[in-house]
Amino acid sequence: MALGTGRRLAASLVAALAIASPAGARSLDVVYVEADVGGSSGGHLAARFDERVYHFQNRGGRWLRMERVGWEWFQYTYGVLQNRDLRLYRVEMDEPHFLELRGGFNDRFLGERRHFDTLAALDADVALVDQSRETASGRGRWSVRGAGFFCPRVAPEVGSDWRTRVATQSGRPALARRTEAVEAAMQELELRPVEGTGAALRRARGLAVATPSERYGELVQQRLALALLADPGAALCPAAFRVEPAAAGRLDADDRVWIEATGRALEERARALLSSRRPDWGDPLLLVLARREALAESLRRGRWVVLDAYPRDAPSVPGSAFRDGARRRFLEEIQTDVADQLARARAALRAASDYDERRFNDWEDALNRALELRRGIRDGRDVRVSGERLVPEGWGEAGELPLPSAASAGVSDAARQARTDYRAALETRYDYDLVHHNCATELLRSLDGGDAVTRLGGRVDPDRGFHFVPRAAFRAAGERFGGARYEELPSYRARQLARMRRDEGALRVFARESNTLSSTVYRRNSRDSWFLFFTDDAPLTRPVFGLVNLVVGAGETGAGLLSAPFDSGARLRSGLSGMLFSAPELVFVNVRKGTLEYGRGASAATPAPPSS
Repeated sequence: MALGTGRRLAASLVAALAIASPAGARSLDVVYVEADVGGSSGGHLAARFDERVYHFQNRGGRWLRMERVGWEWFQYTYGVLQNRDLRLYRVEMDEPHFLELRGGFNDRFLGERRHFDTLAALDADVALVDQSRETASGRGRWSVRGAGFFCPRVAPEVGSDWRTRVATQSGRPALARRTEAVEAAMQELELRPVEGTGAALRRARGLAVATPSERYGELVQQRLALALLADPGAALCPAAFRVEPAAAGRLDADDRVWIEATGRALEERARALLSSRRPDWGDPLLLVLARREALAESLRRGRWVVLDAYPRDAPSVPGSAFRDGARRRFLEEIQTDVADQLARARAALRAASDYDERRFNDWEDALNRALELRRGIRDGRDVRVSGERLVPEGWGEAGELPLPSAASAGVSDAARQARTDYRAALETRYDYDLVHHNCATELLRSLDGGDAVTRLGGRVDPDRGFHFVPRAAFRAAGERFGGARYEELPSYRARQLARMRRDEGALRVFARESNTLSSTVYRRNSRDSWFLFFTDDAPLTRPVFGLVNLVVGAGETGAGLLSAPFDSGARLRSGLSGMLFSAPELVFVNVRKGTLEYGRGASAATPAPPSS
């Protein structure tokens, strides 16, 4: 289920707080998420392995895709923002069978990603063929990761001694010969489509070889990296890095010692990549060179300089969304948590005896998020968000590149046909189907096979009975897996109400929190249709409350009829949705929970199962 930008900010920032989580006991959790309005009216199913969760999402009403997310993010998104109860069956496992089962899920996730990456690569194949046919000069442009890190230096006299040192130690004549070889490979690249792309969909890991455009991108990255070593005057592009403010980011003597040691480690890593036989060595080398230059820039400025690690397509929350007091206080609360995470990441980084890329990325991630929040609060700027680990990409377009020889008309036609055929096959494999191919059936299929499943008690047949319904599949898994322990994780609102009842008394809390007008936990947002009473925690009064909600929904529907010419029917659709999900309440069935834009006081430390 898609999140609005404000809700996405909350989820992404909570995800940032789970950068380095300790592994718990080896166990599989089959997680059921209670039903809600919209696409999850039948509930949702997921599998949790320690801090990693796999589940299937319907994307755009078309594709059914496996997603891999952190447990903190999953619990915050569903338990807090969507305000839904989570239930789980926990099965303890020995290490070998745990790794076998988790490995199967991870292989499927990576294979699906490769399948869709191949579709994007076939699109790029067509673009590369067209450019080779339409460009008479034999020189062209191509977008790759890493091309946006460096720009020509404004002050050429300030060079980078460390790049001169790397180039000298690697051998300048050897680097020149390698540059010539790379450019020759770019010109001689065969543009005919790779055979067997359709058959690759039947393989778990997808297409095993690079398409022409993927190989060309690798060669472009290699050429860019070699050019940087030949030109020590190039500097980081202004948009490629962030500078920590002077008050917080001034370097001390220990910082400078650490930067020097880490810089030497990165230079050694750069030399190792230059001698590597892996075909994609240019991509990691560009990142290493950019990180090394950011450290050099830190020494020049006397303040921490870090690469901008947000994805190029990262959504953002408008600064205007946090002008009111409640939202601003929430943003400041999250900023405190992120600052604590940054301090921990920085301490862990400094404590390591040698360069640790994982810890370096933790620090880079945390500093990026802290700087983004600080800028949003201080300047009222838009705040970019991402629920994924932040790794600098440096996307940019490189120019004056040697192009492959002009492709024939037959190659052009073949590239287009390969793309068309592959897209059709992909749609067949990943097409969403309410009964045969949904979040429940595919999770059960992922749990099917191997000695690990036999040890659990055997497979749960996704095609049997009502196992396409998430709740039924969840119950079947609990019955089949021997020794499974049942646990419940109440929603954010349920936990808040329980705390209030202890402090204030049940009657007073019910009178205030049972409706959307006086509730202190819930604040209406544009994602919810209009309703007056919560019914998830009021089973006895549910039909009466549901009738009132139905009337409120009818009122919004009437207003929507009048406003339809001005809002394209948005209010009308909202009112009809409100009536639809009020109707089950008349017969004691609750679906709607009321969603939240954020949960104040709900950080990454929300209650979780033992050993989480």
